[in-house]
Amino acid sequence: MIQRIPPKSGVAFILRKGQRLTVTDPEGEQVSDLVAYNLDDRKEVISSGRSLDYAGRMFLTTGDVLYSNRSRDMLKIVKDEVGRHDFTLTPCSKDTFRKLYNEADPQGGCQENLEAALSEYGIGPDDIPIAFNIFMHVAMDP
Repeated sequence: MIQRIPPKSGVAFILRKGQRLTVTDPEGEQVSDLVAYNLDDRKEVISSGRSLDYAGRMFLTTGDVLYSNRSRDMLKIVKDEVGRHDFTLTPCSKDTFRKLYNEADPQGGCQENLEAALSEYGIGPDDIPIAFNIFMHVAMDP
């Protein structure tokens, strides 16, 4: 199944063990905030801390695993032509735009898109973790 996700929107879907997810950026300049949950226990969720800790580096790429907060494999990166994705920043939100950019009446961001998409699965705003930000290049100071 191929599904194009319009910019500034989000979707939620079930990805079963053994299935493959391919993410592309056909127009460039987009970021995909990816979060994952255990279908049978929504309290088990993708974990930035565990994934980066176990990989021993800040940027994950081909062959690396995205772990859950319970140290279980959730996803594996099987092909990565970009090599630089952020796994440290929270999804941008209205609050992000207010605090960092002084916008008085900001539009919703990835947080609000995730909230809308995940609500049908009973996942609330406080249950959304740090996302694996595909295609987002964040420079790190030494």
